[in-house]
Amino acid sequence: MRRPAQWLSLTLISTCLLAQGKLGFNVKDMDLTVQPCENFYQYANGGWLKSQTLPADKARWGSFNQLADSNRVVLMSIVKDLAAAKSLKPGSPEQRVNDFYASAMNTELLEKKGIEPIKPYLALASSLKNQADLPKLLAELHRRGFAGGFSMGVGVDQKNSKRHMVFFSQGGTTLPDRDFYLKDDLRSKNIRNKYVPHVARMFELAGFDTTQATKNAQVVMTIETKLAEFQMDRTEMRDPNKRYNPRTPQKFQDENPGFDWVTYMSGRGVSKIEDLNVVQPNFFKSFSTLSEQYSTEDWKVYLQWHVINGSAGALNKAFGDQAFAFSKVLSGVEIQESRDKRMLSVVDNILPNEFGQLYVARAFSPVAKTKMIEMVKNLRLALKDSINKLEWMGPETKQKAIAKLDAFGVKIGYPDKWEVHDFDIKRDDYYGNLRRHSEMRLKENIAKLGQSPNKDEWSMTPPTVNARYSPSLNDILFPAGILQKPFFDPEADDAVNYGAIGWVIGHEITHGFDDSGSKYDGEGNLVNWWTPEDRKAYDYRTDLVVKQFDAYEPIKGERVNGKLTLGENIADLGGMKIAYAAWKMSLKGKPSPVIDGFTGEQRFFIGGAVIWRQLQREEALFQQLKTDPHSPGEFRVIGPMSNLPQFYEAFACKAPAAMIRDEKVRPSIW
Repeated sequence: MRRPAQWLSLTLISTCLLAQGKLGFNVKDMDLTVQPCENFYQYANGGWLKSQTLPADKARWGSFNQLADSNRVVLMSIVKDLAAAKSLKPGSPEQRVNDFYASAMNTELLEKKGIEPIKPYLALASSLKNQADLPKLLAELHRRGFAGGFSMGVGVDQKNSKRHMVFFSQGGTTLPDRDFYLKDDLRSKNIRNKYVPHVARMFELAGFDTTQATKNAQVVMTIETKLAEFQMDRTEMRDPNKRYNPRTPQKFQDENPGFDWVTYMSGRGVSKIEDLNVVQPNFFKSFSTLSEQYSTEDWKVYLQWHVINGSAGALNKAFGDQAFAFSKVLSGVEIQESRDKRMLSVVDNILPNEFGQLYVARAFSPVAKTKMIEMVKNLRLALKDSINKLEWMGPETKQKAIAKLDAFGVKIGYPDKWEVHDFDIKRDDYYGNLRRHSEMRLKENIAKLGQSPNKDEWSMTPPTVNARYSPSLNDILFPAGILQKPFFDPEADDAVNYGAIGWVIGHEITHGFDDSGSKYDGEGNLVNWWTPEDRKAYDYRTDLVVKQFDAYEPIKGERVNGKLTLGENIADLGGMKIAYAAWKMSLKGKPSPVIDGFTGEQRFFIGGAVIWRQLQREEALFQQLKTDPHSPGEFRVIGPMSNLPQFYEAFACKAPAAMIRDEKVRPSIW
């Protein structure tokens, strides 16, 4: 275990701090009684884990949540200032945010309206006269933003990234994953046993008598369970080639004759298209048959449920309380977050550019953006150097990998141009505001047919604490919301910044070369650019990652799914490796000084471990293991670091330390 260097003079420490910036992490958050080579997650975060209490309104609590809460303090100050303003320019971002938030917070009016806002939509769902009318009615409900049966939208053609096409995707279920309907373990059974009474209670709140509500809940459960049986599982869906199944509209209709797909598409405003993509063909064959098997009355009930469930959060307190009561079963959260905080998230989602502008003006500095641009540049150079040195990859594949890397687009902070998605906002009509927004965005989505993809479009809002890689656009995106402490501090030591946000950057870049992203070329097309030999060598290494994570058991009897989490685990491993190389590159041959007894190499790994610390409820962890392609935070630290010789060297680890994995099973990919 590294202790502060006793020989280091106070004068030298002060000089180092001035030269490199502040330490960037709190030593009190560590547990120096733990050997870093035995459990680095506990060593780096043990003090924090012991000192923190999981808030009653949170399913998990960690660096991401803490930063999100800090960002919401900024957002809350914005809406309070707007509410206190004497006048706001009509149509301005300030006025639209103010009016929408005011509508969301007018709980007295929501109580007064009760179920009135959803009555027209319940009537619409109840208007089904026979099964032949189901395609037209589903199209109308989908057009208005309600779920049910399946989903249809417009996205980038996976094999021609210069155009959009129609996608049909499986859907129709309410629980988080098909396994919750189908598995016989005690947790899944418990969730189902509580789901049915929840559905019944929601029907009661919507005006149905208890007897009818109970019958309706059984109908919903029956249809959704059958839909779940037909759904492709999450692991299989990781393969983009399995998700790409183009058809002509006529072939789609011929393959699935029990449902009038032409009528459905016409109802969604789609006609005269040459082809479409059926993401899960087997699901649609089964859905077409199923659409004829259930009675008109059963389909009415099913559609009514999706109107109710899709509206609950925008109605009165009774609906919100019941929705939260069932969410407790899934997440374990004890109390509901306060409405003012919840509505900030809604405003951010509904008015991303208007709210984003106001957030960026208060919370994001040009200095941070400049520093990020420099770090991204260094990480790209580090990965290029690593690719050139790979022993397992041939020159032909290397050349194409580097061409893809060179083509990467980068989005940092916020959009260069603020687009406004116009819809009517009324201060006295929260539910109507949400419906008008849904209809507007769905109409915009359909209008993309015939247009080239907009490479400047953002898929995350500026305050978001997250990042992403898009295979179709071949770009990486880092919102201003994540470019804050502890992920990024322009005044902190470079080693810590590279270990934290540098790792995040490297993670997103590596997604372009993970098991899924590596199947897309530099223009965002799903095409094989690998030689057979190189792909075989790559798959051998990724199989080692699968086996490593399959062995982790966060809950007794429940392991990490190594195949489901493979892409994220590859990105973590590659991201950390190239972030470390980029940090070393940034030193330009100079040694990194010791600060507070920690070498630069040690600070790098500590900075990385800090961002994944978290407390989590067991219910939420169980759901994560079933549905989330990310491994739990502890294993995002232990997993990649235990594969890196650079980590062993930083902490002088010697076998058989727990953090050292045998070289024969140790994956080294990018």
